Amino acid sequence: MKKNFRVLLMLLAIIPFFTNCSDKDEDEVRIGAATITFDNPTMTITDGELPGAITGSITAPSGAEIESILVTSVYVKDNQTNSAEIATEKKLTEVSGSKKGKYTFHFDQTTAGIKEYINELQSIKIVAVVKNGDTASKEMTFKHEITEPEPEVEYLSEAEDFEWKRIGGANATGLEQFGLAWTSNTATAAIIKTDNETKLVKLSAEDWSEIETKEQLKDAVDNGTDIEQYSGVSAIDASKTYDEVLAVDVKGEGVYYLIHITKSTVALELSGTTITITGESKN
Repeated sequence: MKKNFRVLLMLLAIIPFFTNCSDKDEDEVRIGAATITFDNPTMTITDGELPGAITGSITAPSGAEIESILVTSVYVKDNQTNSAEIATEKKLTEVSGSKKGKYTFHFDQTTAGIKEYINELQSIKIVAVVKNGDTASKEMTFKHEITEPEPEVEYLSEAEDFEWKRIGGANATGLEQFGLAWTSNTATAAIIKTDNETKLVKLSAEDWSEIETKEQLKDAVDNGTDIEQYSGVSAIDASKTYDEVLAVDVKGEGVYYLIHITKSTVALELSGTTITITGESKN
């Protein structure tokens, strides 16, 4: 009985030894998994265009071989997540001298499995299996951006000639389209008034050539000071040239004109003193 007990004690003592040796041997033969590297871990697809190529490498542990590689695109369509095969190890580039131990990849906008789903693409997934080893998996993700279109630029119309004429004490003609009226003069100057709804602003001479778009003209009038009336043209000089620029919002309805006054003449006629103001306008 004592002899059997001693044998039992010896067996209990050596079992952990064999167990440790077994675990150690298993750890020593374990190969491990491949290392998957994306040169860019994420990309932004802007307006359905990749910014560049998707590149990287797949490397087995030292001395091991890669048994299989599967590359798929992951995309969402009709609220469903789907995948499409892009490549296997046969389609990738084996690094020279690696004996199936390392591959590189290069995909772009034209790659099958990417081009068809570019607007729904969520990620690129790579699964690599090492021969007698483990499986590795890695994904590269995508963001999507849509560029807001630039607002269309509306340029002012070509310059058109205008003529404002006042004969004697009559109301002047030619100002109606601008929301202006000319019904009186001071002792020396014509008085150009608004109809109380039109906004009239005085600009610099340079604005005639520098204001090119409707948006610029709108800003100039909306942000300008309403002068209500303008009296910068002589009512007594026989002939005079000007470089005066005005702008209006006709009746406050968003119809804008840029006005360039360039000349005036004063003539004594049988019907009375005739004053003529000429220039150009754009809208």
